[in-house]
Amino acid sequence: MIGCRTLLIMIAGLLLSAPLAALAQSRAKPQVIGIISGTPASSSAPPSRSYDAFQQALRGLGYIEGKTIVLELRRPAGRQFEDYLAVAEEFLRQRVDIIVASHVTSTLAAK
Repeated sequence: MIGCRTLLIMIAGLLLSAPLAALAQSRAKPQVIGIISGTPASSSAPPSRSYDAFQQALRGLGYIEGKTIVLELRRPAGRQFEDYLAVAEEFLRQRVDIIVASHVTSTLAAK
């Protein structure tokens, strides 16, 4: 059986370690997600519903934009493969953690 003193020391240790764990989590660098849009920059269309759904799904999983993740949405300059490739190369230079591509051309460029 655990003695009263041992039990108090264990509880004190747990209480003191909780703020340290929270501090370590708050200092963690947020993950950067690079998103290649299928819509060119020349288009005045707002981000698609799938982008909104993606943001909402991340929130539902507990990710907090600006704290645990950073979303970088980029639109290619035009509709040519090279335009999508330029965005993918920008993300590589930026060293994003994940590249999300929902359009066939943007997926090939990211690959």
